[in-house]
Amino acid sequence: MDHITNFKETIVELSEKDRLKEISVHLFYEIDMLNISAVKANNMVSKILHAKINDCDDSIIWKYQANLNCYLDSYAVHARSLTEFLKFKIKKEDITSVRAEHFLNEKKNNEFKKICDNESKLLNNIVRKANKQVTHLTYNRIQPEFQNENKGWEMRDIYRFNELFKNFLELVNEDLICKNLIDWKEKDNISRHYISRYIER
Repeated sequence: MDHITNFKETIVELSEKDRLKEISVHLFYEIDMLNISAVKANNMVSKILHAKINDCDDSIIWKYQANLNCYLDSYAVHARSLTEFLKFKIKKEDITSVRAEHFLNEKKNNEFKKICDNESKLLNNIVRKANKQVTHLTYNRIQPEFQNENKGWEMRDIYRFNELFKNFLELVNEDLICKNLIDWKEKDNISRHYISRYIER
């Protein structure tokens, strides 16, 4: 955690513990918005299918599609941010990025790295897909790899994502995280919690 104690003086001075607890509020926001975006995207998919079955006007279908695009972009951005938090090492000159390892001692960090390694395919795919399709305008968008059925996101990955964060939070000292994260990790089925709150019947 040396990078935290060496934080530039231009940034508000906080103790290491207080700094982590304060930034954990933003970590919760990322996790929360990822889950909400996933459910909201699912709502729009249902509306599009229902509109097509009922031969609704194209303008109505496009309205739902535009909302779906917004939710998918939100999902991609938050998924990418959280993937970087979980896995990617910080460049030596980067003293502002927040990473999971900041919250863990060496033993627990090594334990969590093994958990993340088991999901390396998922994490790498999310970052690659978000970079090529959402956060950067690239020619990859017109390549077969990102066209038609390959263009969509596998929203069921949210269950695996939530499991990773459950594992992470179980390893973190609760003194370092906000109450919302403590409450989040203690929910039995977090994905069902979001579905019950945000699904549109």
